[in-house]
Amino acid sequence: MLVDYAELEMTKGERTVYENGDFIAVCPWWATWPFEVMVLSKVHKRALVDFDEKERESLAEVLSEVTRRYDNLFETQFPYSKYIGMSK
Repeated sequence: MLVDYAELEMTKGERTVYENGDFIAVCPWWATWPFEVMVLSKVHKRALVDFDEKERESLAEVLSEVTRRYDNLFETQFPYSKYIGMSK
């Protein structure tokens, strides 16, 4: 389901914060928190250990880019919280 949502967001391009070859970071339309961002894999994976080295580097890139943009927006290094959810 999240891969389908990622495809929808890539098609629309309205809420995209950052995108690379493996991931897309979006502000979901159902966001609860101000400045909430969801990072989505473009392919279904069951667990973090299922990512290959290239995908792990892509994930690090997207997380780094999102936090860099927040730091620039607020003009300070900001504390962040992160939740990683995986399907069973």
